[in-house]
Amino acid sequence: MKKENYKIQGLHCASCKIIIESFLLKYPGVENVIVNYTSGDMQIEYDEKQISIQDIKKAVDSLGDYTLLLEDTNVDILRKKELEIKKKTLIFLTIATIPFLFFMIWMLLEMMNMVPMIKDMLGMIGNVNILFLIQFILTTGIIFIGGKQFFISAWKALKKKSFNMDSLVALSTFTSWAFSSAVTFFPQLFSKDVNVFFDAAVFIIFFITLGRWLEAKARYKTNEAVRDLMKLQAKEAIIIVDGEERTIPIEEIQVGDILLVKPGQKIPIDGVVVEGMSSVDEAMISGEPLPVEKDIDSKVVGSTINLTGMLKVRATKIGKDTLLAQIIRLVQEAQNSQPPIQKIVDKISGIFVPIIILVAITTFVTWLLIGKDLQFSIYLATAVLVIACPCALGLATPTAIMVGTGRGAKNGILIKDIQALENARNIKVVVFDKTGTITEGKPKVVIVKYFGSNEDISKSIAYSIERNSEHPLGMAISEYSKTKSSSKDISISDFKNIEGSGVRAKVNGKDVYIVNPKFAATLTKIDPGVQDYITNQQNNGNTLAIQIEGKDISVIYGLNDKVKEDSKLAIQKLHNMGIKTLHRGLQMMLVWMRLLLTYYLNKKILLFKR
Repeated sequence: MKKENYKIQGLHCASCKIIIESFLLKYPGVENVIVNYTSGDMQIEYDEKQISIQDIKKAVDSLGDYTLLLEDTNVDILRKKELEIKKKTLIFLTIATIPFLFFMIWMLLEMMNMVPMIKDMLGMIGNVNILFLIQFILTTGIIFIGGKQFFISAWKALKKKSFNMDSLVALSTFTSWAFSSAVTFFPQLFSKDVNVFFDAAVFIIFFITLGRWLEAKARYKTNEAVRDLMKLQAKEAIIIVDGEERTIPIEEIQVGDILLVKPGQKIPIDGVVVEGMSSVDEAMISGEPLPVEKDIDSKVVGSTINLTGMLKVRATKIGKDTLLAQIIRLVQEAQNSQPPIQKIVDKISGIFVPIIILVAITTFVTWLLIGKDLQFSIYLATAVLVIACPCALGLATPTAIMVGTGRGAKNGILIKDIQALENARNIKVVVFDKTGTITEGKPKVVIVKYFGSNEDISKSIAYSIERNSEHPLGMAISEYSKTKSSSKDISISDFKNIEGSGVRAKVNGKDVYIVNPKFAATLTKIDPGVQDYITNQQNNGNTLAIQIEGKDISVIYGLNDKVKEDSKLAIQKLHNMGIKTLHRGLQMMLVWMRLLLTYYLNKKILLFKR
């Protein structure tokens, strides 16, 4: 069995999903089909020995409204075109609907005896009322030009012996138009008080088209999360061939190629470092704000950012095999999957339209039988058809899934199985990672201890050095020193990044280092009291940077992440919902307790078996 995902162009209502799925499942070899109306995706599982993808495409295309896209197509361009077409149609309908608004306002004023009756003012041509004739001309143009897509879609569905939501729109508007046209041209067949309701057909077409345009716009926006993920991918890479560097499109990279990644560039693919040392910003994957140090044999992930040093990377995974591509695929599969409730909805939606048509006919006949006139009976039957047109039943669930998974991905929450989203209402405990989740994800200086005699000069030195750094810790120290120092910039020379450790520069001929405690221990002897202070700060969760001027420690910076302003509110809301919250540190303690308990129980069982 082969499982593939394809795009379908032309989906315009929730019934399209049912039509395509039921039609394809009739073919031998087609095991399973899931069509996502909101995203325009089709996931199909089929036996290549019994049916080819070309046969499947012919089957989908034969339905008339739809096109199965086999090649990689820029779906965003197609959706933008779809939006433009709907927008132009909506503008046409808006302008064409204005006269009917005027007629409605005039009729209200008539009822208040503020203006004469417009029917009497315009008069008659023979036995045809001029007002009715004007409405007939306008309505005919509106429903058969502006609303032609509804009639075309309904006719194609009817030829396949099926119904869709457009069947309801076409039937309700055509009924209104046909009845009103008969009243206009054959008034002798009706009572004197009978009236037309061309406006009903006009406003049905207008509001359904407006809804379709808003829906298409919403569908386009819900895919922003996937588009944002795709934008993270590098477009080009520097490949090294026989010692020479050349820039190539990312699509041309092969497994085993050696790539050069300069500071500030995105790592184009997943790979292994073969030469160089650097810090890499992996926040887009891990959510952690602090960069990860990389040297030879370190694994790197495509689309993460190389910060400080030069790296040579051997490509190990390319294209669809990279971690980012897998994340994108995970989001798309989650959006296209069906929770159990969706299957129930689909069964109901499959018979929804025929039932509504039957209810409308029953309504019409019932009111006629109890003595109401033809106009009243048709009006109520049309109302039944119109109310059912949007079919919230078929749209609500897939739209909720689409929006939920999209917003989740945008906020760093990847939903692998859509059933998990449905079961989320049963969550009792939420475990938070601290960094970047309940904190801002940007380190800031929270504590400073000075050992030198001139604090202001030490701050100026730190600012002058660290403003050249691209490391988040260095940038935090630079920002702090700039705001706290009253001295001017100090001239520095020979600035250098010490990979994985910090920075170094010369100030007035003297070496100044701002480095981590481990590297600081190689530069100078740290007094026991200072070492105790360092240990205590690290135990408190602070990341330390030590400023050494010559051989003496002048400043120790403690950096940490600030709690987000809305974290407390979010946690409080969870508590109000009866959901408990835990920090990841406590989670790890629970994991270790569970492991120890498992070991203890296993040991007891083994002893018992003996």
